[in-house]
Amino acid sequence: MSFFRKKTPDHTGIPDQTENSSATPTGQGLEYYRSGFEWIHEKGTSKEDKSLARKQAETEDERILDMVMVMDVTASMGPYINMAKETFKQVIEDTLINYPDLDVRVAFVGYRDFCDTNSIFYIHDFTFDLDSLKKKMSAVSASGGGDAPEDVQGGLRMALDLDWRENSIKLAYFIADAPCHGKKYHKAGDDYPEGSPAGLVLEEIVREFSDREIDLSCYKLTDQTEMMFKTMEKSYNEGKYKGDFQFVDLRREVKKAQTTDEGLYSAGLMSSYATTNRADMSVRMKKHGARKGWYS
Repeated sequence: MSFFRKKTPDHTGIPDQTENSSATPTGQGLEYYRSGFEWIHEKGTSKEDKSLARKQAETEDERILDMVMVMDVTASMGPYINMAKETFKQVIEDTLINYPDLDVRVAFVGYRDFCDTNSIFYIHDFTFDLDSLKKKMSAVSASGGGDAPEDVQGGLRMALDLDWRENSIKLAYFIADAPCHGKKYHKAGDDYPEGSPAGLVLEEIVREFSDREIDLSCYKLTDQTEMMFKTMEKSYNEGKYKGDFQFVDLRREVKKAQTTDEGLYSAGLMSSYATTNRADMSVRMKKHGARKGWYS
């Protein structure tokens, strides 16, 4: 059962009307979360969002770009979270300037871990109201987390279940400093060494991104995600759209920035991050636009 209630600020810092999920458990997967966890899932409420939702079918004149950021928002991401959010906001602004012929929708999925029963996810579904989305993103803080791995599988699953348009260009940005649960994905201590207790399988989830033509960029911040990312790359390329998976490796820039007084807010790192994002976006947009026949 889904219902709306006023969520108090101590969970995400967003005292807003939001959707909270709760239900009697009937199995694994998403039912596992509904049986014992709370999270926020907000929908777009702008005039454009409501108009699109009322449409019965997509039309040939639709040119929509759907972008989502999927991000670990546990406490260990504290040094990175503001940098990542601010740069993603800049990517949104650059997209509006460089692709004025597209209608841009943006979503955000923040995930934590299974110990964070009251706030395991913060989800804002796709919206045309980019200013509102940016404000909501800004209010999400880094908190929670228990053992070294986090619920990556759950975060990616929630991203797949967003309200994607069938014929949109679909871009996903995944940012994490820790691996998923399952000892085959890392060498750290793990409360769930057999993998996600919800029964979600990383390889299957990533292949679904590929099969649904959702371009996936993974940002490397630490060495701890290497084993997981190699598995993700292999799984994505076993899906339908091989080659739509890429890495953005920021580890060298992160280590360098950590030796300066400014730390991860250094101008050098922010500039490198922004430049890398812009170049990545340009390549992806040309590829997908040409595939759909929107650009030559």
